[in-house]
Amino acid sequence: MDGREQVCTVMEYMVRGLVDQPEAVTVDVFPYDDGALYSVAVAPTDRVKVIGIRGVTARSLRIVLGAMGEKLNRKLSLEIAE
Repeated sequence: MDGREQVCTVMEYMVRGLVDQPEAVTVDVFPYDDGALYSVAVAPTDRVKVIGIRGVTARSLRIVLGAMGEKLNRKLSLEIAE
């Protein structure tokens, strides 16, 4: 399993733990030059739980993703899809 797959697995695991409908969680990876964009899609009713109050939960997910990116020497970013 390469680094991109590991990051995808970790992100999916964390987001599934936050939502009421974990089967609806999907994580898509869009690589670019020096990094990758991770797009997380959840059920419409769970979107608020992933974003959190004032974006605190989303910010925390981005911090974890950034730390994983530092370890892999890549710039990783997170998008919460609609």
